[in-house]
Amino acid sequence: MTKKLGIIMVLTAAAALLAAVACGGSGTAPAPTQPPATETPVKGPTPPEEPTTTEVPAPIEDTAVVPPASAGGEYTLEITSGLPSGCAQFNEYRVQLDGNTFLVEVTNLMPADQMIACTAVYGYHEGEAALGSGLNPGETYTVSINGELTHSFIAR
Repeated sequence: MTKKLGIIMVLTAAAALLAAVACGGSGTAPAPTQPPATETPVKGPTPPEEPTTTEVPAPIEDTAVVPPASAGGEYTLEITSGLPSGCAQFNEYRVQLDGNTFLVEVTNLMPADQMIACTAVYGYHEGEAALGSGLNPGETYTVSINGELTHSFIAR
């Protein structure tokens, strides 16, 4: 019987040893493996392209020439321009002096494709354009915005 008990003990120990080896008997879990890299990246839907825009003259709502606070200072043109739809974006002011006439261009950006639907919301943009300094005192200057005469003033 002792011989049978010895054989059972050896078989039990061998089974326990095999189970320990099979289950990673070191007590540490195996390191997780990275999934294999795919050869082609997964692509989602392409984002919509921004519509191309075109520069257009802005409607002028109000203007005022502001003289300098001190002699030799800079004259300023305050401008309120219109944004005639929800698609309109203010673009820029361009000022050029031609003799005694300030030629001012005020522009908006609008979608080039006129079939794009825009909200019918009229907005405004308020800003200032520098007319410059060093004007000759006593001389008359005119301001033309987008091809229309808007102001005449005498330099101080």
